[in-house]
Amino acid sequence: MRQLFIILLSTTTVLFAQGRMTAQPVQDDSVRFIASQAISFNEVKYALNDQAERNDAGEMQSLQEQRSGRKAAIMSAILPGAGEVYAKSYWRAALFAGIEIALWTSNVINDKKGDDEDVRMRAFGDVHWSEHVYWSKLYRDGTASTGLSGALPDYELDTNQLLVGFDAEMANTLRFLERELGYTHSLPETKTQQYYEMIYKYLHQFGAAWDDVPFLEFYDNTANLSNLTPNIEKYRSMRNRSNDYYQTATMMLNLVLVNHLLSAFDAAIAVKQFNKKLQYAVRVNQQYYGMERLTTYGLYVSW
Repeated sequence: MRQLFIILLSTTTVLFAQGRMTAQPVQDDSVRFIASQAISFNEVKYALNDQAERNDAGEMQSLQEQRSGRKAAIMSAILPGAGEVYAKSYWRAALFAGIEIALWTSNVINDKKGDDEDVRMRAFGDVHWSEHVYWSKLYRDGTASTGLSGALPDYELDTNQLLVGFDAEMANTLRFLERELGYTHSLPETKTQQYYEMIYKYLHQFGAAWDDVPFLEFYDNTANLSNLTPNIEKYRSMRNRSNDYYQTATMMLNLVLVNHLLSAFDAAIAVKQFNKKLQYAVRVNQQYYGMERLTTYGLYVSW
């Protein structure tokens, strides 16, 4: 640290009486005067030494108040704003802490909205898309194929061409048809996220099981794949909203990481500025020059 100490002497005019000095006998009053002046001089000298010690202590305290940029950066990397508080940059600390709170709040809100929309979407799909219809259509398509009819179990169809007594065991028996009929996807056995994605994305395979299609073979014609029924359109909108909420929540998490990095970088800068900030103090002392007591003024500057 560079230091500068400027001492300015107060303007003092010392007049010396000129003339001949004649020897005078020493009087008792003169002795007492000299003794009192000596005592006064010692008191002032002690006060000056005490003042110097206090000044040195102040300079040492200023050095001890220096901050560590590395420590500040680590603190803000863990908790944005903490390093700025350490560097006594409180408004910057409030800024990064506020951003952190806002980002986490947005993440929680959007994640909750995504969950709620996902629940509504799944409930809607469970009502309007039917595994019973899906496996019934595959069974009908399999029986119509000359190469597969002999490999299929003998299941009964009702007047609506739906499997009678349909259950999970029956569905598992028919799963090989997805591959044999040339489809590229297999419906999961449990209702996972993939399950709910497939039933609206791949209409050529799964579209017939929606309850508002004009007829079961509607989406066998690829020209109809862009013609969404109202229920499929609504379901897709719900899925897209859910995904948008989740994407926003994820973006907030990414911004949280960015905020930690920026706060760490800013904390290091704040410490550097804190350590380089001009610190000054005006000192007023009294010193003896000859037999004259003079007031001195000092300016201490560190940067």
